[in-house]
Amino acid sequence: PYQPDTINRFRDNLIAYNGIGVRWLNDWTGNVFENNVFQANISQVVVEGGKTANRNVWRGNFWDDYEGFDRNRDGIGDTAYEHIGYADRIWMDVPPAQFFKGSPMLEVVDFLERLAPFSAPDVILRDESPVMVVSAVQVASARREASEETDPGAGSTRNGEQAPPTAYELLKQSLGRE
Repeated sequence: PYQPDTINRFRDNLIAYNGIGVRWLNDWTGNVFENNVFQANISQVVVEGGKTANRNVWRGNFWDDYEGFDRNRDGIGDTAYEHIGYADRIWMDVPPAQFFKGSPMLEVVDFLERLAPFSAPDVILRDESPVMVVSAVQVASARREASEETDPGAGSTRNGEQAPPTAYELLKQSLGRE
């Protein structure tokens, strides 16, 4: 935020199908990300001017690339979600290198960096309580915002219950492209 002591709150958003989900120009503080869905982004979060976005609050978000477990089945991951920057820092720190993002050469360098790090990797962000599934509240708010012209039989299960929509269906609804 521009004003000191101001807090920007980002809640109940679907951030899906982007090259970069959230792009930071520096590591400034004062932002809270809660109950958001990060789905099918090539890079979830990128920080260009600083190394991390850890000085902001990340809590209770759904991350489709989360690799943890939920052994007690409370809907929250047993371990924190960490987005770690390895060799992909090259294209974040050197903007012209973005042209090569996703190229085989950068993918090999990134793989080798993960396999045997040449230096300590940067933790871009840490969400202490990642959710395992998209919550009913997020689904309900997305359905409310969707257009009223939906197919009544779409998304129903064998038991007659409504199945939660996928991120792609939510995105189509939010764009009005049923």
